[in-house]
Amino acid sequence: ETIDCVPVIEQPQNHLRELIIRFAGISLVSAVSVFVDFGYEQSTSGFLKAFLVSFVRTALIWHGSMIIIQYAMNVYSLFKETTKLIVFQVFALSLFVLLVEAGEIYAIENYLKIPLTQNNKVTLILGSLLITFMISSIYASVAFFGQWKENLLRTQALEKANLEARYDTLRNQVNPHFLFNSLNTLLMLVNDNPVASKYVESISEIMRYMLQ
Repeated sequence: ETIDCVPVIEQPQNHLRELIIRFAGISLVSAVSVFVDFGYEQSTSGFLKAFLVSFVRTALIWHGSMIIIQYAMNVYSLFKETTKLIVFQVFALSLFVLLVEAGEIYAIENYLKIPLTQNNKVTLILGSLLITFMISSIYASVAFFGQWKENLLRTQALEKANLEARYDTLRNQVNPHFLFNSLNTLLMLVNDNPVASKYVESISEIMRYMLQ
């Protein structure tokens, strides 16, 4: 039987912390990319323009990757359709990165006025793909372990409920009220037989003593 995921309500503190970490990560990657991707020294205004282009690129890839991953995990089962999930993510993320990089290359050549060779363009695309799959791996790993932990807790809860149900069934089967009512009925049936009545009464006293 398939175990559905229970939606988790995200706490405001956790959401704010995640936004801060995300912004810091995008800013750090963008700052490093200015020197790694462009590899030049310019004035402060030139650096700010390059940082803006890099920041927009990184933010688009970061948020777009999250949306693609979330969509894929809603469509495909993480444990039953793992191959389809991975193939879809790789294809969708690669296509998305190519589109974003086409926009970045256009901005570099027309907004920053930096000429790019074919090797530079390939390096930009490969670098963005690397960053994308690194970010995607982190989010996918967190989602995988989160769902695995949730399914484990749900399985434990089902096992506990099953044990409690079995215990209740067993307890009902040995319900003392049912037993004594049965003995009273039997006593009424053998009331005309003193020996049998005495025997039933003795059994009743023994059982009452054992229960106490």
